[in-house]
Amino acid sequence: MKLIVIDGPMQGQEFFLTKSPTVIGRKQEADICLASDAGVANFHCRIIQEGNDYFIEDMMSSNGTWINDKQIHERTPLPPRAIFRVGQTYLGFMHDQDKQAITTRSPSLKAKRDSRHAQPKTNFPPTDRQ
Repeated sequence: MKLIVIDGPMQGQEFFLTKSPTVIGRKQEADICLASDAGVANFHCRIIQEGNDYFIEDMMSSNGTWINDKQIHERTPLPPRAIFRVGQTYLGFMHDQDKQAITTRSPSLKAKRDSRHAQPKTNFPPTDRQ
């Protein structure tokens, strides 16, 4: 299994899950280091494999771990092609051999992208100057 950063500071980066548990965090000591995302805790969450099943657990991070737009508070199953968020980083959970990119993105991710590209609003009155 692998994680693909689908949005965030490290967009496009892939991480293969080679051990269990796999810790995700901002510290270099984390198995998957997301140092460029200030919203990620030093040791934010972990992915655990049990047989053919995978689970994700938040490690008491202040910003939480979100899977498919729902904050998790306990060990939660992580199905293939799930999208989860730590800090401002969205990761897709996929099979190693899965070549097809995750194209179904959550509504909150679309809204986040749209708001980043929106024109800033001003309260300035129109002007006749050219």
